[in-house]
Amino acid sequence: MRASLLLVAVCVLWKPIGGVVYHHTGWVAAGHLFVQALGVWIVAQSVRAIDALELAGIRSQSEAAGLQLAGPYRLVRHPLYLGWTLVVFGAAGMTGDRLGFAAITTLYLMLAIPWEERSLHAAFGGDYQRYIRRVRWRMIPFIY
Repeated sequence: MRASLLLVAVCVLWKPIGGVVYHHTGWVAAGHLFVQALGVWIVAQSVRAIDALELAGIRSQSEAAGLQLAGPYRLVRHPLYLGWTLVVFGAAGMTGDRLGFAAITTLYLMLAIPWEERSLHAAFGGDYQRYIRRVRWRMIPFIY
């Protein structure tokens, strides 16, 4: 709930930044589209692997639901965040506003990971600890 309110506040209080950071066309734009499509695919595969009500915060995580270890969860521990990052930073046309929004939302997700991982430790205990040892990267392979 707090995350939703924070997002609404960012949108309501947004001050235009302006400017064009880059604008690609042709094959380079097609590459950007591929990056964004990959991000959407990662998000879709991640959501498919978990309970949508749990994702929305309507139902709490439980051991009964099980720890997800397949699909994109083998690459990073938070593939939804990876998918989001690819979508928002993959735009072929990047304005100052888009870059600011992409940076703020991605930073927010990166800062939220420790809290989310605490709840996953609480829910799954040793299984989550073993998963951390097996899947080293939190959000961005080979970086974070």
